[in-house]
Amino acid sequence: MPVDFLSDSEAAKYGRYDGPPTRAEMEKIFFLDIAAGTSVAASPFSS
Repeated sequence: MPVDFLSDSEAAKYGRYDGPPTRAEMEKIFFLDIAAGTSVAASPFSS
């Protein structure tokens, strides 16, 4: 994919995370309703 139009700094970061996601960013992507949250809490894999 061409990246000639990006600055050197932008090209260096292209395709990489700039840092850990914020809680707000995570909440935009992952949403559990009450039923799903209850199911996860009851999972044998949750501690």
